[in-house]
Amino acid sequence: MSLLVVALPPRPRLHAGHGDAAASLPRPSEFAYAFSKDGLNLERHGRAAPALWPRADQVVAVLPAGEVSWHRIGCPRANGKKLRAALAGVLEEMLLDDTERLHFALAPGAKGGEPAWVMVTDREALGLGLAQIESAGVRVDRVVPAVWPDEPPSAHIDTAGDDLDATSIRLTWSDAEGVRV
Repeated sequence: MSLLVVALPPRPRLHAGHGDAAASLPRPSEFAYAFSKDGLNLERHGRAAPALWPRADQVVAVLPAGEVSWHRIGCPRANGKKLRAALAGVLEEMLLDDTERLHFALAPGAKGGEPAWVMVTDREALGLGLAQIESAGVRVDRVVPAVWPDEPPSAHIDTAGDDLDATSIRLTWSDAEGVRV
């Protein structure tokens, strides 16, 4: 089964000395991708517009570590729309943004009444990234985080953009206590 893994871009952000609104910053037209014919071995990778990507049986979009916050909570005993409302209620005091603007995802295997990790990301930014991909006729099957809380601890070093300078290097640390960027 062929696999295409696509890196969703980070949200545009304001930087010191730039007075323009973040929303007016352009979204990238090209995304980083990796392609495997068999789902195991890397066949090719690069940056390209979605219309130029190789066709695959499964497409996975990856959220950058800096676009996700992780929260350890007691998983509410609810499902469907009630689960989203329950998660918003539990997380409301922990979040800096309005819960209506956010997308929540429970870790696989989360059970009501037990401790569980919840991934939180900006709903609009996620939707815009997926819409750009899907407008080129590419259907995304799954969205996953680049990094998640796990053992053993791991460190990831990457750049925040195409230009390598002291402000673009980023360290991400992941362990059983969470993820820090």
